[in-house]
Amino acid sequence: MRRDNRGLSMIEVIVVLAIMSVMAGAFTIGISMALRKPADECASKLQSSLQSNRILAMGKIDTKLEIYMDAEGYIYLREITETATSTGSDVKTTETLIGEKGITFEYELSDGNTASLLPGGSPLILSFDRSSGAFKDLTEMGFPNRYCKTITISKSGLVKVLTMAYLTGKVTLE
Repeated sequence: MRRDNRGLSMIEVIVVLAIMSVMAGAFTIGISMALRKPADECASKLQSSLQSNRILAMGKIDTKLEIYMDAEGYIYLREITETATSTGSDVKTTETLIGEKGITFEYELSDGNTASLLPGGSPLILSFDRSSGAFKDLTEMGFPNRYCKTITISKSGLVKVLTMAYLTGKVTLE
């Protein structure tokens, strides 16, 4: 009985290495996308909330948004709306989780200073003028005559920037 023990040919080795390389690349891209997705979702949710809040404000409803990080590092959006009723006013507050742990949330003011949301720290408070839809200044936060210019949300190398045009209230996501 004769055995054929010639081993692997060079072509077989190259094919196996090529298949392994493709699989490793696909795995790396999948993991990278999964790690970056929370920052992308947070930025999209925030942009959507800002746009809908502006529409509410222009519809003559007194409203504001508070963006804060809880003690565990999750980012929440608190929407406070006040509508006039025949018996006074009705205040409605809703809270929405918009960002997971590990997301970095920074904002730049019109004077060039930057700040970050910190776990358990002060919120970023944004509101719109009822007549024009423009952003109001940050007086409620102790920053009169200053506006939020940009919000930067990042995680695992992905950076999303929301740019706010304070005179028009327009928000763009880059």
